[in-house]
Amino acid sequence: MKASRLFALIGKEIREALRAGWANLPATAVVTVLLLVAKTPHDSSAAAALLQSRLAIFLPLLAMPFYASTVLSRAIQTERLRGGLLPLLVYGGSAAEVWLAKILGAFVLSYGVMLLSLSGYLGYGAWLGREVLPPWAAVPHVLITMPVAALGLIALQAALFWMIGRSSLLSVIVPIVVMFGGVQLVVLLGLQPISLPTAALAMLGSLALLAALLLAIHHYPRDRAAGIATG
Repeated sequence: MKASRLFALIGKEIREALRAGWANLPATAVVTVLLLVAKTPHDSSAAAALLQSRLAIFLPLLAMPFYASTVLSRAIQTERLRGGLLPLLVYGGSAAEVWLAKILGAFVLSYGVMLLSLSGYLGYGAWLGREVLPPWAAVPHVLITMPVAALGLIALQAALFWMIGRSSLLSVIVPIVVMFGGVQLVVLLGLQPISLPTAALAMLGSLALLAALLLAIHHYPRDRAAGIATG
């Protein structure tokens, strides 16, 4: 895997995603905040305040896969239908490089969406006069642990789009599942404190999943990925 070629492919994915709809970044952040706010308690009890401060820690698990699902749908399924995936697989390096570049491009953009969502959620708390800022000790979890954990979910979505060919239904179902399932997951996780062993396990599990999927993509037939064979 050549680093310079991989970075060039990542840059291509980011440029094309922004060209296709840069306004999707702030729009997704707004939707994410609204979904999260709708699930938080509106009373002023200590338990409600604690939950609201913890939700910010797990916000990347909602915002990042939610935005990445739409980016990956365009970058893989739409590009396959338009015939753009075939020349990439022929001239752009190995299938694993092309697939990884699409994941990392979506990850970079979704990280920006996560920061916008976090800013919006903190702004919501400030507007209502509530303390929703997580403890300073939890900030590394917000900026590192949970985004790395989200990377595994993004990779799983990318594998689904890569291995399941011309499915417009999949492009609709995946964002919906991420949207509503992600909210439930974030609220559920927000009820529990996060420990260092848990954080380490989440990151290692995410990276292990990414490595396993990368190996599977490496052995997946290029002609099927490009959409020129269905058998």
